[in-house]
Amino acid sequence: MTKTYILDGLCCQGCAGRIAAAAKNISGVRDAAVDFQGRSIAIDFTGSEEELLRALAACVTDIDEDVTVKER
Repeated sequence: MTKTYILDGLCCQGCAGRIAAAAKNISGVRDAAVDFQGRSIAIDFTGSEEELLRALAACVTDIDEDVTVKER
């Protein structure tokens, strides 16, 4: 399944790249791509969306505490 989430507060390309890389390391994620202009991340994953969102929120916060993950 592929879902897109808003990265509220995303302010630089560097963080976008680090978030995409971190998301790809989450268990069950097959691919992840950040759209810096659209301030969003598209994630192709298997498994529980709830678990994915928890893991994604944790890795995003570790990279930039001002960025939050929001459902579209």
